[in-house]
This record gives sequence, C-alpha cells and structure tokens, in this order.
Amino acid sequence: CVSADIFIGKGYRRRDDHCHNWSVGMKTLDGANDSSTKAYAYGYLTHLAADVMAHNYFIPKLLCTTPAPNGLGHVYWEFRADRFVKKKYWTLASKVVSMHNQGADTLIKKVMNRSRFRFGAKKMLFKRAMKLNDLMMAMRRVETAPAPKKKITRKQVVTLNNYSINLILDFLRNGQKALALQYDPVGTDNIIKARQIRKSGRKNVAGLNLEKLFEIPGAIINNKIVDSETIRF
Repeated sequence: CVSADIFIGKGYRRRDDHCHNWSVGMKTLDGANDSSTKAYAYGYLTHLAADVMAHNYFIPKLLCTTPAPNGLGHVYWEFRADRFVKKKYWTLASKVVSMHNQGADTLIKKVMNRSRFRFGAKKMLFKRAMKLNDLMMAMRRVETAPAPKKKITRKQVVTLNNYSINLILDFLRNGQKALALQYDPVGTDNIIKARQIRKSGRKNVAGLNLEKLFEIPGAIINNKIVDSETIRF
C-alpha cells in the first residue's frame, strides 16, 4: 500500500493526524468493513512498519551530510536508494495507484478528515509522480546529478529492505504487540537530530560516529523471521 505517501508535504513533526502516525493506521483498520478495505488497511500499516527503518535510521544518517533545503534532502536520498529497485516493482506500483479504489479512498478521506477536493488534488499529483515514465526520468536525473561524497550501496539498501520486511512480518504476526509499534514511523526525533547536526557545520559532522548516533536497536537486528542476507529486489 503506497497511499500513506499521497499526502504530499506531510512534514516530519509528530502530530496525531500525521498520515505516517500509528494512530491513523489503526483508525484505518478500525474503519475497514470488508475484505477489500481490510486488505488496504493492513497494507497501510505495513507501509508504516517499513518506514520505521527508513525514517529513523537510514535517512537521518544521510541528512547529516546533505546541504539541501528542508524536505529536499529526504526526497533526494530516497530516490538514490530507489535506483536499486527493479523496474517490474515500479510497474506494479504504478498500476496499483492507477486502479479505481473507491472504498479505500472513501475510508482514508474519512480517517484523515479530508474533503473530496483536497484528497482528489493530492491523489492526482501522486498518480502523476508514480507514472512509470516520469519515475524513470526522475531517477535518471538523480543518476546524472553530481555524485555526493556520501554514497549509498546496494548492500546498504538490501540490508534496510530486509530489516523492513522482518518488521512487516512481525506486525502481521503479532498485531498490537508488534515490535514496530514501539517506534515512530515518522522518525521525528532522529530527523530533527540529523538537521541539527547538519546545521552545526561539516567540520563538526566529520568527527561524529553517525552509525552510533543512529544505531539500529538490537531488538530490530535480532528480529529475524526471514534471512536478513537474502536479496529481494
């Protein structure tokens, strides 16, 4: 489920109505009244479980060294990571977004308290962003942009992906007792910390152990439902 990303400009501050907040995901599940909307709600919640890794550990480390305006650094690094995802998965995502999902749209509009016009405008923009040709063009632009000193490797993205898969599987197994529910899918605290570090200057960043500052908790590392070394994309 990619609809948690429809609400463009959501920011990184902690709010009860933030589309990446667990409370929104749970309200979506509570409001689901048939198999289709329940599948949508679980997809929404697994999206949040996966974002625990990206928003708390992967992106903050990279933001520390990114001299970009608010929000752009986040998008830039996500695009660089997305280069490693096979085209067939983008094709699938583009098809899903283009499908008619009236029941799911009605549900999430109610949960997010959005008018039909506001939601429709955001979804139209998101659909455009998810068009395959536009996605491939954006990724090529990122690919040809001046290479940053900080690199993302396939191994890093594979590791991130597998931690995320394990958090998703744990959530589907354990529901309200899931490990992911102990963490903030928005990543508010770590993103704020990263931006403060970046503003302090490059010389200060150079002397920091970013792996330690944004250390992945042992509980997540040891959550091995599937083989963490398996390449899945």
